This record gives sequence, structure tokens and C-alpha cells, in this order.
Amino acid sequence: MNALFNSALRQSTSIRKDLDQFADSAAPSPHLQAQLNASLTTFARTIDDYGKLAKQEPVQTKQEKAFERLKNFRNELDEYRASFKRIKSANEDVQTIEARTELLGRRPHHAATPENPYSLPNTSAAAAHSPFAPASYDPNAPYRPNAYSAGAQQGPEYDREGHVLREHTFFKHTSDQLWTSS
Repeated sequence: MNALFNSALRQSTSIRKDLDQFADSAAPSPHLQAQLNASLTTFARTIDDYGKLAKQEPVQTKQEKAFERLKNFRNELDEYRASFKRIKSANEDVQTIEARTELLGRRPHHAATPENPYSLPNTSAAAAHSPFAPASYDPNAPYRPNAYSAGAQQGPEYDREGHVLREHTFFKHTSDQLWTSS
């Protein structure tokens, strides 16, 4: 019975140390989680074995002492399991937040999801906050954006259907000109 008590004491100390390491690590490894799970299971089995031997103890005072130790071990096991679950959930929350931030940080329009995922971000708004943008707008400046360029912002009537219609008209006129010139 002393051997089981000493084993349970060592396991308890080891689990406490592993839980502290698990709580202190910024990104806990799956290896440490598995080790803690295995240690908690082994500790529970050792406590069960110690409880069986405590029931068989013929000396009343030793049996009472063993039951008191058993109660303490079970309380420790419950605390360790609750602590492990709490730390694991906190680490998962941190990892989820980091992954979400990293994922949304890639997109230039992370504040609101656009209807069209292939749409270009608002270049005029981005240019207004650019460190290379002029401090004041000069309408006669030679470097102002070209309103007729492909990347220029169109008016509010510029939508998908309008684009398809203009594209179709362009192809039709081009095709007609090719057929008439040949």
C-alpha cells in the first residue's frame, strides 16, 4: 500500500508540473496534451487501486488514514482535470482568435465582406490614405488618375450586366468591322 501511495504522490507532482508547463506555454504542443491525458488516466487508475487496497486494510487506523489520503487524491484529480480542461479551452480560444485575425488580415476589405469576392478594393479610398498620395488634390496636376483606364472606378451604374452588355457590343462591332473589311 505504501508503494501505491508513493506512486500516486509522484504522479500528482508530475501532473502538477506538466499542468504548469502547459499553462505557461504560448503554443502548447499536442504531445504535452497527450502526455497530460495519459498521466491523468494513470493517476485515476492508481487511485482506484489504492482505494481497493484501503478497503482490504485490516488495521482500522491505517484504513482511516488511507481513506483520508484517497479523498485528498480524488480531490486533486478533480482539480487537475478541471484545470486541464480550462487551460485547454483557453488555448483553443487563443488559437482560434489568432487564426481568424490572420485569415481576415490578408484581405484588404476585412471590415465588410463584399458581395463579389473578385471585386477590386476601393482604390480611391486606399489612395486617399496612402503615404504617397498628395496632401491636397490639384485638378491640373499631371499625375492625376486617368478616368478612362481599366482600373478606374466607374459610376454607380457600372455593374456586371452593364459590363457584359458593353463587352458584347464591343465584340459585335469588332466582328462586323472584320467581316466588312475582308
